[in-house]
Amino acid sequence: MFLAKNPYSFIFSKVCDKHFPDIYFTQFHFTANNYNNKSKVSVYNLFMKNFLNGKSENDKFMEIYEETDRIFRVFTRFYNNHALKKTNIYPSTTDMNLEPLELLSERNKFTFIHEKTVYTFSVKDMIRIINSELLAHDRFFSTPKMPRNPYNNVPFTESILYNFYLYLLETRYTSVPEVFRRFVKSSLSLDIFLLKNEYYIREIIIENYDKQLTQKELYEEIILFLRSYKITNFCIHIDFPKKKVISRFKKVLKYFWHATYNLASVMRRHYQEVLNKTIMNVLNDNPIFGRLILKRKYDKDEYPHLHFKITNILDNTIPDYDSLDKITEYMENGINEPIFIFSDDDDDDSEPNSSIHLPVPFPFPEDIESDDELDLIIESSNDEDTEDSYNPNE
Repeated sequence: MFLAKNPYSFIFSKVCDKHFPDIYFTQFHFTANNYNNKSKVSVYNLFMKNFLNGKSENDKFMEIYEETDRIFRVFTRFYNNHALKKTNIYPSTTDMNLEPLELLSERNKFTFIHEKTVYTFSVKDMIRIINSELLAHDRFFSTPKMPRNPYNNVPFTESILYNFYLYLLETRYTSVPEVFRRFVKSSLSLDIFLLKNEYYIREIIIENYDKQLTQKELYEEIILFLRSYKITNFCIHIDFPKKKVISRFKKVLKYFWHATYNLASVMRRHYQEVLNKTIMNVLNDNPIFGRLILKRKYDKDEYPHLHFKITNILDNTIPDYDSLDKITEYMENGINEPIFIFSDDDDDDSEPNSSIHLPVPFPFPEDIESDDELDLIIESSNDEDTEDSYNPNE
């Protein structure tokens, strides 16, 4: 007799011995051996689809299968009841957002046994954990992982994930997330999940990527994108408020990600067209966006980078660095002097037509004599070919 490696295989072989007491080995015993390496459903389909088996063999197999399944369920309930009494209860009183679990209704909580310990999660936390692991990526290249228990960093078992999926269907507390549903339909196999849904996963990753970034990281992504796009006659001062830049170009940045990293060629072309039109609209709506306007009595702490050699963060003379820190360092030690544009008319909102090139860096002299309030619009641009541009080497 073969060696049973799991409880179901052992029970199936014992039921076969009961039905065939005088026969040492039958095709049903051979089927029991398959349960050592294959799932219950796959072995069932393998036997029932075998054209060598007649109706009598199929009926006998169904009889053995149903009896084995009934006995296995009895032992499973007994084990679960016994294990529940012997397990520890994890002392967690709050969810991942530090909200008390006792304030949640029972339908909003999910309890399970994992590694001989009872855990209770809110439904929202379970969904967030599963989605974050399945949508893990390295710069948009999907690297899905099996969802893990954050308290012990051990992957959830298949039974926990299946039970949670059924729990969502039964309670109807919320619709099953599409990513999780596709993972279950892939038999909880990461390889099958990625093979069948890579296009869909990439789409979701791009749509949610901005939510994973901090304000600083998002600003850096926008600056690197604008520099790669090589937009002429457009500047962003290094001291220009970052929140305004993010608000202006956050949506445009997402179009850029789709046009660059979307796996579907049709979608890439579509988003490239949308990106070009959106950028033109943004620039035409406010051509002087990104330029810094200073009053006579400006706050030096508010504009700490006015001493930089280059103040336009999109300046084409800056090498194509891959980080904002390297760009900022080059701007401080670069070769270009800042260009200041003076406007004497406070009410004139039009773009200035004349400029004065100052070889002196900030801080600006405080002894300027003028009765009118002095406005300075600092504009860094690439005017190397202009005859009256300032040359520091002269």
